[in-house]
Amino acid sequence: MKKTSYIIAIMGIISLFFTGCSNKDDDSSSSSTEVSAISGSDSIALSSKVSVVEPKTSDSTARTANAIATSGFSATAEYNTDDTTTYVYEESAESLNLVNEILCQITQGRPDLMMNAGNYKAQIDGNKCGTMTGDSQSNAPSYDMWTINATRTEGQPMEIKAWVPQDDGYINANMSVSQPPSTDYPLGFFEMNFKAVAADGTESMKGYMNTTAISGGNALEFYNPMEIEQTMQSASSASVCTDAGLSFGDVSLPDSSKWIDPDIGDIPTVTGPPSVVSGDKTGS
Repeated sequence: MKKTSYIIAIMGIISLFFTGCSNKDDDSSSSSTEVSAISGSDSIALSSKVSVVEPKTSDSTARTANAIATSGFSATAEYNTDDTTTYVYEESAESLNLVNEILCQITQGRPDLMMNAGNYKAQIDGNKCGTMTGDSQSNAPSYDMWTINATRTEGQPMEIKAWVPQDDGYINANMSVSQPPSTDYPLGFFEMNFKAVAADGTESMKGYMNTTAISGGNALEFYNPMEIEQTMQSASSASVCTDAGLSFGDVSLPDSSKWIDPDIGDIPTVTGPPSVVSGDKTGS
C-alpha cells in the first residue's frame, strides 16, 4: 500500500491521546460539533499543524544555577531579535505527526487555488510532509496523483472531495471546512470522513477526523475502527480512570456513530496534466 494511504490507515491510534484521563479537579465543559461557517465565499484556510502545547509568548520563570541575566540585553541584541522556538517533549504526542502529515498533504493539494474549478489532478509529494516515501538519503520527491474537487458558496463551508490512490483502489475523503485557525478555534473547524474502496467495490477502513468546539478553544477527534485501536479503547475505559482517581476530560472517546459516509462516488476521469504539483499551481 502506498505510504499516502497507509498514513491515514494507521492514524487510529491517535484517538486515545486526545481522550486520556485528566484530574478530577479540572472543570468539565461541553463539546459541540456545530459551528457556523465564516461569512463570505472565499476559500477557508486549513490548519497547517496541530500542537498539544502552545509556545509561551512570555519569558519562562524557570532559572538554572548558571543562568545569565538577560534584562540588560539591548532590544536589538540577537537574544531579543532571533526567532524563538519552544519544544515540549511528550512521547505520546509523536502520534500527532501523522495528523500533521495528513493536513499537510491536503493543503499541498491547494484547494484554495482551485476552488470551484471542478475536478482536478494534484501531484502530492509525500516527502514534503515528512512521510519519507522516496529516497530518504536525497529526499527525492515521491508523488501520488490525487484527484480533488473543492467548492464553496456564499456563507457555506468549503467542501473538499479527494480520491487518494492506494495499490488496490482509492481512499475517498470528504472534508467540510467552516472556520480557519483563529483565537477562538486554534485548530480551525472542520469535519472529514473517509473510507477505503477497493477496485472491486469492497469498502474498509471507515473513519473520521473532526474538530469539536469546547470551552476555551477546540479539540481534535479521530476515529478509525482498527483492531489495535479497539483494544486500546477497551484498555482505557472510564473505569480505569476512576480506579486511578482520575476522570475523563472535555472530550469523550470517539465512537463510530459520528462517522458519515463520504458518498463522493467513483473517482472522476480528469484528462491532461496535473493542475497542482507539490503545492504549486501549474499553467497560467
